[in-house]
Amino acid sequence: MTRATPAIDIVDATAFTVAAWKEIFGRVLPLNQDFYLDGGTKEQARAFCASLQAFTGRPVPLRLFNRYPTQVDILHGIYPTSVPGVTVLNGTGTKTPLFIVTGAGGVGLRFTELARHLGPDQPLYVIENRGALRSGAFEWSYAAQCRRLVRLIRRVRPTGPYLVGGHSLGALVALLVVDELARQGSDVGLYVCFDGRMPEALAPQAPPHRKVGTHARPPREIAGMLLQSIGRTFRTGALPWRGYPGHFLRYQLGLRRQEQLRALPQWHGRALVFVSLRDPDFMHAAWPSFLCGLRRFVDVRSDHLGFLSKPETAENLAQEIASVKNSTVREG
Repeated sequence: MTRATPAIDIVDATAFTVAAWKEIFGRVLPLNQDFYLDGGTKEQARAFCASLQAFTGRPVPLRLFNRYPTQVDILHGIYPTSVPGVTVLNGTGTKTPLFIVTGAGGVGLRFTELARHLGPDQPLYVIENRGALRSGAFEWSYAAQCRRLVRLIRRVRPTGPYLVGGHSLGALVALLVVDELARQGSDVGLYVCFDGRMPEALAPQAPPHRKVGTHARPPREIAGMLLQSIGRTFRTGALPWRGYPGHFLRYQLGLRRQEQLRALPQWHGRALVFVSLRDPDFMHAAWPSFLCGLRRFVDVRSDHLGFLSKPETAENLAQEIASVKNSTVREG
């Protein structure tokens, strides 16, 4: 009797795709970067589709890739989700499920290394920004977004307990989500902040942010960069707004939307805060006003945008999450 070949999940398929694109372009590309806009050819695309199909055992037609030629889109095309807007990195396991809210420019597949190191017994779901996966308009209302995310969580898991976290701007939204879940009577065992961006208006006692490249740019500069991106898409014969141009616009809108947040609830449950090298002093001073229960701060030697892309970073995060879940969190 022949042994059945283990099914390839989206986590393994993502690692394969990232490695394949690195071999083609000589560097690691962002997950939402357009294959053709970066110089990929039809022959290379055909070879990639054939190799991905052989690796996953799932059909990868070239016509689908030509329509959505990004790593994110092709992977979601061959691994469709039963709940639109939720990327399932691990839908099995007996542990309390972890739901993560992406940041302003984030995508769920950024968390694949975290899923790998959390192990097969840890359910992990990532809630995408509306519009990040070719569907829905940009959300300006935090209250409406919070209600939508709570509905998505309950569609996946109707009852608690839950673990809920967020990365960057998603950490602020996730704090609203855990507060709403608690108000509805659900058990939220842990709130996890992955280098969350706290608006300075909400943390006047903290030292000011260092102005780095990840902050919102002036409207005139944004408009100029978008016009250049649009011109590039038309010169290459590609459709505008797919890949990086649309991603860049969502990211900049998200940064400006962040500054409109004027209030956050206080969380009296358990909390774990991961802090990158971006601005640790501000992070350590800003968050305690809102995390009033047992909490722990963990400094991780990584930049903000590459926070979860390095295997060693993801492994460290997974170990810390497991440690917090299985032991008492001390006051940070």
